[in-house]
Amino acid sequence: FISEPIFVDAHVIPDGTDPNNAKIYFFFKERLTDNSGSTKQIHSMIARICPNDTGGQRSLVNKWTTFLKARLVCSVMDEDGTETYFDEL
Repeated sequence: FISEPIFVDAHVIPDGTDPNNAKIYFFFKERLTDNSGSTKQIHSMIARICPNDTGGQRSLVNKWTTFLKARLVCSVMDEDGTETYFDEL
């Protein structure tokens, strides 16, 4: 879900004219383990949830069903073709 978060900010952003379609965006840093499983690195993340999310049915009762999380990545590639990450918020 979220590993050792350091919250930076949150914003409610309207999605169209219907206030029920608004989204809440959370900006935070997260301490994640690298692929080797030995080193923890801090990554800048963004998460989104609908404020009217009441959860799902059966095993999803009282659990968010609209939660999304992603790492912040710049769309401009470095000269060597690697992605640029926003690791400092």
